[in-house]
Amino acid sequence: MHNIFARHAKLGAMTRKGVKDMGLKLLSVDEKYASNTVTAVWPPTGIDPDKLRKTLREKSKVVLSGGQGALEGKIFRIGHLGMCEEKDIEITLAALKSGLKDHGFTAK
Repeated sequence: MHNIFARHAKLGAMTRKGVKDMGLKLLSVDEKYASNTVTAVWPPTGIDPDKLRKTLREKSKVVLSGGQGALEGKIFRIGHLGMCEEKDIEITLAALKSGLKDHGFTAK
C-alpha cells in the first residue's frame, strides 16, 4: 500500500508541476490540500473547458473530466489514480499543451 500511495503522490506532483509550467492555475490554491488522485485546473481566460476536453478526446484520445456541481463548465480535471504511470501523465500534458494551442492559448 505504501508504494501505491507514493506513486499517487509522485504522479499528483508531476501533474501539478506540468500544469503550472504551462501557465495554468490549479483549483487548489494551497498545494498541501491538493489531491494525489485528481488535479483540478482552471482553464485560461476565454477557453471553454468542455470544448477543450472535447478537442483532447477527439484529437489525442485523451479524456479529461469536467467540473462538478458549482464548478461544472468552469474547470477540468486530470485523473492520476489507479494504474496510471508517468508516461500517461506525460502524454496527457503534451495533449493538453497541444489542445490549448488549438484554442488560442500558447502554453509556456
